Amino acid sequence: MIDKALYARGLRTYDVIYEGNKITEMKSTHVIDKDRLKYVYGGDGKITVIEYNNESGVVYKRAFLSFQGNQLQEMEWERKENGGFIVERTLSFVYQSDGNVLEVTDHRHPVTNQDEATYVSRYEQYDAKLNVDGFTLVHENNDHLLLLPGLVLQKNNPAKLIFTGTGNHYTIDYTYTYNDKNAPLTKLGDAVFTAGPVTGQKFKTSASFSYY
Repeated sequence: MIDKALYARGLRTYDVIYEGNKITEMKSTHVIDKDRLKYVYGGDGKITVIEYNNESGVVYKRAFLSFQGNQLQEMEWERKENGGFIVERTLSFVYQSDGNVLEVTDHRHPVTNQDEATYVSRYEQYDAKLNVDGFTLVHENNDHLLLLPGLVLQKNNPAKLIFTGTGNHYTIDYTYTYNDKNAPLTKLGDAVFTAGPVTGQKFKTSASFSYY
């Protein structure tokens, strides 16, 4: 059970609070804010809502989760604006028969300081090794970390990502190295833009993993 979490190279830090084996709250401990993320559960024991509370205890944002069986089908964020809540972002998921995510559709709604946009990420050619970073599919680097215990979006590691939708399109072909427990040590990506003003241009991605 995680009792402390660091994310984005320590720019986000948290104390994780439980009731029994369920997270009830993630308390931000970084100097940039003292937000508290409070978890609400349904009768089936699954997370239904995560409330973003500021230091004064005011809920300024909410994330709603909906499931089909054990699979997350949709996440929707609402933020407080003009005295009420408006939908800011919706994530929807389609799965392969083996339980790995096939497509994630990310719809950004037209709200203050945000233009409407839709992005589709399609993951293909999964290996049979252990995935350790699938949780990042629901995150943005400039937002709070959300821990979702027991939720598996990617059991294995995709060899290809096809990104389409608003703006530039691109594909990434991934290669991995693994440790003796079949967990990834490195994830290297060779990418190429397939649509947009920079079509044909290439770039690389890289990630490394450490275990304690």
